[in-house]
Amino acid sequence: PDALAAFVSEYGIDFPVAIDRSDGQRLPVTMRRYQLQGTPSMILADRTGRIRRIEFGQVQDLAVGAWIGQLLAEPAEA
Repeated sequence: PDALAAFVSEYGIDFPVAIDRSDGQRLPVTMRRYQLQGTPSMILADRTGRIRRIEFGQVQDLAVGAWIGQLLAEPAEA
């Protein structure tokens, strides 16, 4: 937590940054739950909260925009 606080301060990060909970396993809880490989990771969920895409590594903005557009174009469930 101290190293993260220093990093956030040094780089002027002004959005919320969380630390995953450890339960003594090799990988933290959330990383295991969502099968994340590391940082950066992106989880894209649809309007119902269902995870539709998990990406590891840097993702191009245009690709993210296209994926979000596809989700928005889907009909809302009744």
